[in-house]
Amino acid sequence: MITITLPPDLETALAREATLRGTTPELLALDLLHRSVPVDASESSLANGTSLADALRDYIGAESSEERYPEGSSLSENTGRRFAQAMSEKHARGNL
Repeated sequence: MITITLPPDLETALAREATLRGTTPELLALDLLHRSVPVDASESSLANGTSLADALRDYIGAESSEERYPEGSSLSENTGRRFAQAMSEKHARGNL
Protein backbone atom coordinates (compact mmCIF):
# COMPACT_ATOMS: atom_id res chain seq x y z
CA MET A 1 0.00 0.00 0.00
CA ILE A 2 1.15 3.53 -0.75
CA THR A 3 0.33 6.82 0.95
CA ILE A 4 0.19 9.94 -1.18
CA THR A 5 0.39 13.38 0.41
CA LEU A 6 -1.56 16.01 -1.50
CA PRO A 7 -0.92 19.74 -1.42
CA PRO A 8 -3.75 21.60 0.36
CA ASP A 9 -5.23 23.09 -2.82
CA LEU A 10 -5.48 19.68 -4.50
CA GLU A 11 -6.88 18.08 -1.36
CA THR A 12 -9.58 20.77 -1.19
CA ALA A 13 -10.44 20.39 -4.87
CA LEU A 14 -10.61 16.60 -4.55
CA ALA A 15 -12.86 16.82 -1.49
CA ARG A 16 -15.15 19.32 -3.22
CA GLU A 17 -15.44 17.16 -6.36
CA ALA A 18 -16.05 14.03 -4.29
CA THR A 19 -18.90 15.78 -2.48
CA LEU A 20 -20.43 16.83 -5.81
CA ARG A 21 -20.23 13.24 -7.05
CA GLY A 22 -21.58 11.77 -3.82
CA THR A 23 -18.46 9.80 -2.98
CA THR A 24 -15.39 10.07 -0.76
CA PRO A 25 -12.13 11.75 -1.74
CA GLU A 26 -10.35 8.40 -1.41
CA LEU A 27 -12.74 6.57 -3.76
CA LEU A 28 -12.66 9.43 -6.25
CA ALA A 29 -8.86 9.43 -6.26
CA LEU A 30 -8.79 5.64 -6.78
CA ASP A 31 -11.33 5.91 -9.60
CA LEU A 32 -9.31 8.62 -11.32
CA LEU A 33 -6.10 6.61 -10.95
CA HIS A 34 -7.73 3.45 -12.31
CA ARG A 35 -8.93 5.41 -15.35
CA SER A 36 -5.51 6.81 -16.14
CA VAL A 37 -3.02 4.12 -15.06
CA PRO A 38 -3.52 0.59 -16.47
CA VAL A 39 -2.92 -2.06 -13.80
CA ASP A 40 -1.81 -4.64 -16.37
CA ALA A 41 -2.23 -5.32 -20.08
CA SER A 42 -5.59 -7.07 -19.60
CA GLU A 43 -7.02 -4.04 -17.79
CA SER A 44 -5.62 -1.31 -20.01
CA SER A 45 -7.89 1.48 -21.21
CA LEU A 46 -9.74 1.21 -24.49
CA ALA A 47 -8.38 2.60 -27.75
CA ASN A 48 -7.97 6.38 -27.87
CA GLY A 49 -8.12 6.60 -24.08
CA THR A 50 -11.89 6.15 -23.90
CA SER A 51 -13.57 4.48 -21.00
CA LEU A 52 -15.96 1.54 -21.22
CA ALA A 53 -18.82 3.96 -20.51
CA ASP A 54 -17.72 6.08 -23.50
CA ALA A 55 -17.57 3.01 -25.72
CA LEU A 56 -21.05 1.90 -24.67
CA ARG A 57 -22.75 5.30 -24.59
CA ASP A 58 -24.89 4.51 -27.66
CA TYR A 59 -26.22 1.41 -25.91
CA ILE A 60 -26.93 2.89 -22.48
CA GLY A 61 -29.99 4.96 -21.71
CA ALA A 62 -33.65 5.04 -21.06
CA GLU A 63 -36.61 4.50 -23.29
CA SER A 64 -39.78 6.51 -23.16
CA SER A 65 -42.86 4.33 -22.84
CA GLU A 66 -44.74 6.86 -24.97
CA GLU A 67 -42.45 6.00 -27.90
CA ARG A 68 -43.05 2.29 -27.52
CA TYR A 69 -46.72 2.50 -26.48
CA PRO A 70 -48.05 5.61 -28.23
CA GLU A 71 -51.66 4.97 -27.11
CA GLY A 72 -50.72 6.87 -23.99
CA SER A 73 -50.24 4.11 -21.42
CA SER A 74 -47.21 4.58 -19.24
CA LEU A 75 -45.32 1.51 -18.09
CA SER A 76 -44.77 3.08 -14.68
CA GLU A 77 -48.49 3.52 -14.00
CA ASN A 78 -50.86 0.92 -12.59
CA THR A 79 -48.08 -1.62 -12.21
CA GLY A 80 -49.87 -3.63 -9.54
CA ARG A 81 -53.03 -3.92 -11.60
CA ARG A 82 -51.11 -4.90 -14.74
CA PHE A 83 -49.10 -7.50 -12.80
CA ALA A 84 -52.27 -9.01 -11.35
CA GLN A 85 -53.83 -9.08 -14.83
CA ALA A 86 -50.77 -10.85 -16.28
CA MET A 87 -50.76 -13.41 -13.46
CA SER A 88 -54.48 -14.03 -13.96
CA GLU A 89 -53.94 -14.59 -17.69
CA LYS A 90 -51.06 -17.01 -17.01
CA HIS A 91 -53.24 -18.89 -14.54
CA ALA A 92 -56.08 -19.11 -17.09
CA ARG A 93 -53.66 -20.56 -19.66
CA GLY A 94 -52.40 -23.09 -17.10
CA ASN A 95 -48.90 -21.57 -17.04
CA LEU A 96 -48.92 -20.77 -13.35
